[in-house]
Amino acid sequence: PYYYYGYYGNYVPLPILENALKIAVNDTDRAHAHYLIAMTLRYQGGDMGPRVAREFQEALKAGKSTEWHDDALFHYAQWLSQTGRMVKNADGSYRNEPDYKKALELFRQLTTQYAKGETRYYDQAKAEIENITKPVLSVSVANLFLPGSEIQYYLSWRNVKQINLALYPVDLTRDVILKDGSNDSWIQQLQLTQPIKTWTKDTNDTGNYILRQEWMNLEESIKPGSY
Repeated sequence: PYYYYGYYGNYVPLPILENALKIAVNDTDRAHAHYLIAMTLRYQGGDMGPRVAREFQEALKAGKSTEWHDDALFHYAQWLSQTGRMVKNADGSYRNEPDYKKALELFRQLTTQYAKGETRYYDQAKAEIENITKPVLSVSVANLFLPGSEIQYYLSWRNVKQINLALYPVDLTRDVILKDGSNDSWIQQLQLTQPIKTWTKDTNDTGNYILRQEWMNLEESIKPGSY
């Protein structure tokens, strides 16, 4: 039930698929050929991105009447969310940039046009929609810091417009109270008091669903201890 074209790394040579497209006599055969060409090209990288998008779009033109419509919808959306279009960097090089907005539109189209049970991709598409749209936030540090050194921390976020942060002092011999039978880590069981510092970061989120990361520095020095 999880098989799809190319799942085991087996692909029909591209010239054969292009010949199949040339001799196709109906919408179903043409949609199938475009779909197989897109699936064959999608992991080849380089300048193939625009053609991959065109082939998927051609595969979708015939609409739900073709057998391959839901396959093309799902795999086109997945390709957009994982690989996406080529974007030119300032130094002249190129990088792939996922297009989450377009991917979300296609995943929603699939779950609107097909009811649960009509396509095997329904639950996966629902999960992808949640993954793209839900708020995500993490904060971490890479190591311990020497007294008096610059304190650096790492923020990662998605679908968040503002981040409120707080720094709490911790006495490890007093504030770690382990509860019998609890599956929580010791960090989750810390007994926090009042923060010594609170601050806010505006992320300038534009609603494009892209995961952002940034290294930040604590603006002032703090006393030696655990926080």
